[in-house]
Amino acid sequence: GFMLDIKAEGRPVAPGEPMPRSEYRTASADYFRASGIPLLRGREFSTTDRAGAARVVVLNKALADRLFPNQDPIGRRVAWTGEVLKFVPVSGDWRSVIGVVGTTKDGGLDAEALPVMFMPFAQEPFPSGGLVIRSRSDALAMAPAATRIVRDGDFNRYVTEVLTSIDAILLGRVTYQLFADYWPSSTDSDAPMMNDLPKIVFSRTLEQARWKNSRVVKENIESEIDALKRQAGKDLALFGSADLASTFMRLGLIDEYRILVNPVVLGSGRPMFRGVEDRARLTLSTTHTLTSGIVILSYHPGPGSVPTHREDRRD
Repeated sequence: GFMLDIKAEGRPVAPGEPMPRSEYRTASADYFRASGIPLLRGREFSTTDRAGAARVVVLNKALADRLFPNQDPIGRRVAWTGEVLKFVPVSGDWRSVIGVVGTTKDGGLDAEALPVMFMPFAQEPFPSGGLVIRSRSDALAMAPAATRIVRDGDFNRYVTEVLTSIDAILLGRVTYQLFADYWPSSTDSDAPMMNDLPKIVFSRTLEQARWKNSRVVKENIESEIDALKRQAGKDLALFGSADLASTFMRLGLIDEYRILVNPVVLGSGRPMFRGVEDRARLTLSTTHTLTSGIVILSYHPGPGSVPTHREDRRD
């Protein structure tokens, strides 16, 4: 982390008193327990403390005692401050204190304990960091498993970034039913977002969508998508749903294609854009390689890229 000036709401700094400073850190929901850092007051972070939710923080005891001496800091508000905020990607918005944890000496037992403000990693991603793994057995024996966790975490971060950048998920019937069977009872870190986001299912045969925040659209795909695009907000994402993707492609409704190439050879499979007859020109915009070897290719439709299509493939 790095040190920044910090202020507490309703507690002005007295003349001649130095501005309080704190180390900037981010942490995931399980960080404190994995690190053995005790929770002294309030609560730790949870998976609901994500981008778009209320900004929250956890203070270590050294900072809590500095900002709120002899007071309960839970529910109080703090914010980063100072001229340096003009030059770094750090927000000066007010954040509510939800917890206080023990103070650690990360620089060694003889080092000075620093005041620290922790923010949820999902709200304030940091360009670098570390992974804490707590083991009850031989730590070295966990190295292969830890490597897999890091690689999987790279993909999970990408999924989280996608989910926090959209306002709704678009699905065909088959993909919807697969998702609806899995996500409501899932304990994955992304489950709260998947369950809370609006889901729009395009199907002629599905009568009712029972998954939370889901609705069915049977007709008028173009007008439905056009109305959604006209609303202020974030992007819309179509997940899987090969037949529906082909229909969207024919109607010219796709603004960006994201194709994930996995380092696995299967030998056969189903075409992603089944039934597309004409060539569709795409322009590569970005590429991103994950540590697992997955390559994410982002394309935008090129000139004259709307192909013809045999039929509206929905069920």
